[in-house]
Amino acid sequence: MKCPSKILGMAIVCFWFMSCITEGSVRRELSVVPEKKLEFRDNFIQNQEENKRFSIAIIPDSQGYCHYAPQHFSFLSYPESYCEIFYRQTKFIAEHSIQNGGDFSFAIHVGDLIHDAMKLKGEWLMADLCMKNLKDQIPFLVVPGNHDYDKKLSKSTTIDGSAAYNSYFGPDSEYFKGKKWYGGSSAEGRNSYATFEACGYKFLVLGLEIDPSDTSLEWAQDVIDQHKGWPTIYVTHEFLHATRRKDGEKWKNARYVNDDSRKDLPHNSPLDQWKKFISKNDQIFMVVCGHSSLKDCGSALRVDKNANGNTTYSILSDYQDADTYMERNGYHPSVNIFCGDGWMTILDFDLDKKNIHLSTYSTEFDEYRYDNYADLDLPINWDWDKRFVLVE
Repeated sequence: MKCPSKILGMAIVCFWFMSCITEGSVRRELSVVPEKKLEFRDNFIQNQEENKRFSIAIIPDSQGYCHYAPQHFSFLSYPESYCEIFYRQTKFIAEHSIQNGGDFSFAIHVGDLIHDAMKLKGEWLMADLCMKNLKDQIPFLVVPGNHDYDKKLSKSTTIDGSAAYNSYFGPDSEYFKGKKWYGGSSAEGRNSYATFEACGYKFLVLGLEIDPSDTSLEWAQDVIDQHKGWPTIYVTHEFLHATRRKDGEKWKNARYVNDDSRKDLPHNSPLDQWKKFISKNDQIFMVVCGHSSLKDCGSALRVDKNANGNTTYSILSDYQDADTYMERNGYHPSVNIFCGDGWMTILDFDLDKKNIHLSTYSTEFDEYRYDNYADLDLPINWDWDKRFVLVE
């Protein structure tokens, strides 16, 4: 059955528009993003240095926010661009950074910034303008997701290439070049690291591309060796499957993802990464990832003991399938377009109490969620001075 000419024509116009969209047009659209009242945990940020407290913001996959075409070229009328949700999310993080009187010491984007790989420039422009809220406001790191490569994964191709990603978020981009907290990247720009200081410790955040090769892991080991004893967070896009938690169930280990995103290239699966690299480096106490989500479930937890017998937490944050935003605003579209509802993961560190409180907060709804693994207390009751080193 042939596609009706009207639909085909719209598809052509859509592709043309997104290929030709200018930064100015995107900037004009986001220049009128409406403000929303957003409350925050004021009691937590009081005397944070004195009480050894700080927080990290985790930005889940944002591809739904930047998936511009179906929002604006469907037969439906939308109240606003989903991209505005992403914009408000990053603005919220910036406004609550340490330097602006808040408690966020660092921010992490787990990848899949956009949806359509290198094909549509407009999506990259949207992601760029949203992430600009973080520029010069907070140290942060981004890793590429499978949708961020020049070639997107399909039945006939494997993901590869990083020209588009590097042009916006590579080591020479305005976000990272010349920043004291940015450490550098591997040769192709897809692996990078950054540092930040909190509560007397220097933290290392190590970002690896999806299913990294042995060469990438060797690069990461060199970075670790140059920062011996620094508490380290390992970030990669694909690591855990989203996991539902039954009523009354405390937690269960999420499964590793194993879908061969780089099947035709040298690569290491999440399990390979654990065995070859993560478990052998005691200073890595946490893994953060995205990529996997279920309907209204974008969280998961895995707790493992490394080669030294110490705990390593793996945390998934991906709410791209959350889509109650439309319904809450009185719209009932017949076509489901994934969104994210402004959900993000917040890690509140309290070193005095030896605990990390993981919470999930929506900047759109100004509320927390408590389902699945969206609200947890993670003990960090190891001997910090034995496992890590203090700032000299």
